[in-house]
Amino acid sequence: MKLIEAIRLACEFLNFDDCIAEIDEYIDQAYSDQFAFSSAVQKKMAKFLTLGNVVASRIADEYIPLIKSETKKTDSDKKVLYTNFLSMPIEIMSAFQKSRGKVVKPYMSSNACYLNAENEDYVINYRCLPNTMVDFADEIDLPFFLLKKTFAYALASDMCLTQNNFEESDMWNKRFEQAIKSNLKHFAPRYFKSRRLV
Repeated sequence: MKLIEAIRLACEFLNFDDCIAEIDEYIDQAYSDQFAFSSAVQKKMAKFLTLGNVVASRIADEYIPLIKSETKKTDSDKKVLYTNFLSMPIEIMSAFQKSRGKVVKPYMSSNACYLNAENEDYVINYRCLPNTMVDFADEIDLPFFLLKKTFAYALASDMCLTQNNFEESDMWNKRFEQAIKSNLKHFAPRYFKSRRLV
């Protein structure tokens, strides 16, 4: 799901008709870099971009751990730098040494993951935060089963907070909480089973 799709739905919830019209035009122009939102809409869109990253990080941190798996080769110091991963690891969950066919315990430092052999291939499962979205057309880096409506509820809630509309923020947050629980109940068992640790 693209961030702009969730933003558009949040705008529907919040009756931001001016935003909806311009978002539709932006989508019709195939997410063109040449498209410019009007100044009033641009202010709201800039907030939505920031809030989109906040919401994605909150969901991955509090509700649905984002687990990725990559094959990496250790260097001569028996380490893999975090900068070599597609996403920044916040926890190394397991590492499987391919040549020996066994699970090894990794050690995490401030900038690298240390393993037990140099120049070896490992399948590393790690938990991370979503990649930062810098454009409205960016994909939201969360599991497939997170519904657009769920993400849009959280966006709407946070947008209301920025406008000091606390009652409406609370209403959208309650809907978000119900929706995320439903997402987890129906889809998460398959997601976590498919990513079981080696």
